[in-house]
Amino acid sequence: MWNYNSMDNTTINSDIYIENVNRDNSISAREMICHFCNAEFDIEKVHPGEQVNCPQCQQTLIRIEKKPITTPIIYGLLSLLAFFFSLTFPLLNVVIPIVEDRTSISLLRIFEYLNSQGFIFLSFVFVLFVLIIPLIFIMATLYVYCGLFLQKRWVKIKEVAHILVKLKPWIMVDIFCISVIVALFKIKALADVYFDYTMITIFGYSIFLARTVLSISDYWLKEKILNLEGSTTQIKKQSAIEIKQEARLKVHLSWTLLITAVIFYIPANVYPMMITDGISFYYSSTILEGIIQIWDLGDYVISTVIFVASFLIPITKIFILFIILLAISYKRALSPGNLTKCYVVIEKIGRWSMIDVFVITLMTSLFTSPIICILPGLAIIYFCLVVIITMLATNIIDTRLLWVDSQNKQYEMD
Repeated sequence: MWNYNSMDNTTINSDIYIENVNRDNSISAREMICHFCNAEFDIEKVHPGEQVNCPQCQQTLIRIEKKPITTPIIYGLLSLLAFFFSLTFPLLNVVIPIVEDRTSISLLRIFEYLNSQGFIFLSFVFVLFVLIIPLIFIMATLYVYCGLFLQKRWVKIKEVAHILVKLKPWIMVDIFCISVIVALFKIKALADVYFDYTMITIFGYSIFLARTVLSISDYWLKEKILNLEGSTTQIKKQSAIEIKQEARLKVHLSWTLLITAVIFYIPANVYPMMITDGISFYYSSTILEGIIQIWDLGDYVISTVIFVASFLIPITKIFILFIILLAISYKRALSPGNLTKCYVVIEKIGRWSMIDVFVITLMTSLFTSPIICILPGLAIIYFCLVVIITMLATNIIDTRLLWVDSQNKQYEMD
């Protein structure tokens, strides 16, 4: 990983440095070390609207918005506004035909109902990934970028910036929105469904939040915060021995998490994922059974989405993690370039497996009457743990270990 060391402040005039540097949103020409493959290379000055890719592994290292300070602030404020509107109004209304049994839910109502019925784990997952983490991320973004805009070295600004960067993969509002769409196709087979105002604001919230996340460049942010302190980024390249020593514990931990995920994935597919209880019927379904049922009803697109998110992505992610860790631990002669690309892909798509979890969360909160009652099955806990554990395993892998023993020092174009 990058090692940031501050320059000796006695060698520069801090006030002059801040005045000169912070008015320029570009990254100056310098030497860089890729945190994916440990390649060392020089870059020219990077201006707003440009990006830098590693010439060896082809991964994006720096991406600067055209307006790198005001863009996160504007979209952060829009996200915050949409967040509070989404909490104010109902999300969906469901009416069961004939008996005219009506149920209305809001984001807060989902949490309250799950908690009151003893679904503590499910309510915790929902409120953490859809409400708490996104809100913390928004507030942290506004705090840090307003400090950069005003050129103020606010208290703990560096630590807050570190937190907001780490929170980015755990924001799942966009996944929840897709889950709402998927749930609508499931609900229509059981009842009439009507949208409410939050249906609009939650999608706006998701779009604004996704744009906020996209506008944040980790390297640029760290550089500009160091500039506030009268410092700049200095990179020290680590040797192969140093990288291996530093990552030894992480490799063992990744193996442990991966094996745990494989163990949990078995009951996640064996136990029921969702239970439907009505006056004249009762049935439970596993992940695959639920997919087949939706397919038989003719909703081919929705069944395909759930199949990809709930079955294909977890299996693929576990398989790729196994191959990567095998290559790291036993020095298998596999292409580090291709493995790095696979790593980046699973890092981005792994969280989308939560779609089915949020679908069941919604349906559990909507169908609560004796006429039709939907309950989460035991499998949902194991499945949630599989997704979270594989995300953790992915986050702690150091892909430089794939490259340190490579004999080919030329740039690999896969």
